[in-house]
Amino acid sequence: MTPRSVSEMRYVEILSAHRAHSLVAEPYRVRVLSNISVAPLKEILELELWNNGVPAQLSFGGYDTIVQDSLAPTQTSADIVFWELANCADGLASRAACMTSGELADLEAKITQDLDFLFQNLRMRPLVLFNRFSATLFSPSAVERSALEDLADRLNDHVAKHKPDNLLAVDIEKCIADVSTQRAVDWRLWGSARLLYTTDFLRSYAAKVCPVFRTLTGRARKVLIFDCDNTLWDGVLGEDGFDGIGLDPTTARGRPFVDAQRLALSLQKRGVLIALCSKNNAEDVAAVVRSHPQMILRDEHIAIRRVNWNSKVDNLREIARALNVGLDSIVFVDDSDFEAGLVESLLPEVMVVRVPPQREQYPQTLRQCRDAFWSSRSTQEDQERTAMYRQQSQRVDEAAGFTDMGDYLKSLALTMTVYENEAAQAGRMSQLTQKTNQFNLTTRRYSEAQVSQLVGSDDDTVFTFTISDRFGELGITGLAIVGIDPSDPTLADIDSFLLSCRALGRGAEKKILAHVLRTLSERGVVAVTACYVATSKNAQTVSFFDDAGFELVCEGAGRRDYRLELRRYEPKDPAYIQLNRG
Repeated sequence: MTPRSVSEMRYVEILSAHRAHSLVAEPYRVRVLSNISVAPLKEILELELWNNGVPAQLSFGGYDTIVQDSLAPTQTSADIVFWELANCADGLASRAACMTSGELADLEAKITQDLDFLFQNLRMRPLVLFNRFSATLFSPSAVERSALEDLADRLNDHVAKHKPDNLLAVDIEKCIADVSTQRAVDWRLWGSARLLYTTDFLRSYAAKVCPVFRTLTGRARKVLIFDCDNTLWDGVLGEDGFDGIGLDPTTARGRPFVDAQRLALSLQKRGVLIALCSKNNAEDVAAVVRSHPQMILRDEHIAIRRVNWNSKVDNLREIARALNVGLDSIVFVDDSDFEAGLVESLLPEVMVVRVPPQREQYPQTLRQCRDAFWSSRSTQEDQERTAMYRQQSQRVDEAAGFTDMGDYLKSLALTMTVYENEAAQAGRMSQLTQKTNQFNLTTRRYSEAQVSQLVGSDDDTVFTFTISDRFGELGITGLAIVGIDPSDPTLADIDSFLLSCRALGRGAEKKILAHVLRTLSERGVVAVTACYVATSKNAQTVSFFDDAGFELVCEGAGRRDYRLELRRYEPKDPAYIQLNRG
């Protein structure tokens, strides 16, 4: 069964589950910097991340030494900053109302100076989560602004204007709203131990930041799959008919389903693939999607559908294979407890969302799972992803008419365009490292800030590749990060080499490698090192460097290290792919 979210567990259950968990050899290390005590966050956030496939291990800096600790060298992959405004000066929660404007200005200047130091110290970290300043717990009036609230607003404006690109601001007001101001704080512990937040608050916090870590470790959900009856519309199509299903947004019956479709459409525009998996007559569903006047989701929004009378478990597996994604990339929405329970039992990797019996709650249920698809930004490829997958379906259909794969590949009129250190593509580069799992030799994840650093480095070259054929554009689908040894410019190392799943099967990876190695040779490199790091999803790449002629130097613990003398390299460069420089 799918593990429960920590937001659904009592703290004692969290502690028990945490103790029973086995640590992995190479955890994802997260450091917490704070000016208050947040010790219970360790078990709460670790368990939430473990349950979501992220092998996290939290460590903590000293009490109220945020800026000093930010200077300390660390091998962590992420930093979380709890900078509580009420503890920025002794008794500030009550003192602020008594301070003069000059005193408040001096305090604000000191905090902003410390913030700037912090941002400077953490600017090259892979990820920083910074909690926005809040005075809500100390300002109960709904009609009168407090001095502390005004100070929080000004500091948040400073953060928004001066934060580095690797910093994400977390709105903890949403966590307070989740659990209420009464349940978010423990005044007894705040007074005695400067432990402000309750486990209720910290459970909400862990659930809200978890999607960020899932995305940055390559575990973001990518596909939203709907059942149809009582899920996309109210009623049963086979019984109520085309005109009898509930989709009128002006009625209580139809409004929740129209709102749900609008939410799905907003996700589709951000790059989430929408699919249908329903026990129904395919022709009837197609007619509703194509021509029902109140449908929001249309054919062009749906990447794939499996509408038949087969098992939904089998159909979900087929959809995953057809889209070339893992089952852990899928969110499945259904109204049937039986069907939902069966999927949860047999496909525990799939996130299952049930349509609530109180239909008016359905849109909010979908809103709460939007974060499962969290992405730091939307790229051009995101906006065109559904069209690209529909084009892929056309390719598959046409390939069935060929008996020779070589003839089919030649017929595609494939064109590849290569770019080097294209700063404008940093967002897409970062996204590729975070989302690509199957054809990814090292599976190293990079934030946009880290990619920008690589692009601007004298010792690194980031190659990106777009692919197109006569069916359309596939967008930026290939990435190679190569570093030159600063002490010996004749040596280079392939840090990352990956290809999006939608570009597989065309020989593009051979063309990319041939171009990268040819370019390095032209620049005086004589030898290249590379490695394959095994994951649960990249087994198809295990022999890639062997097949390309690299010499295996050593092997062990899921890693294979290689070296290639470029004078011995014999390119396997597909002639049917035309290469252009961007």
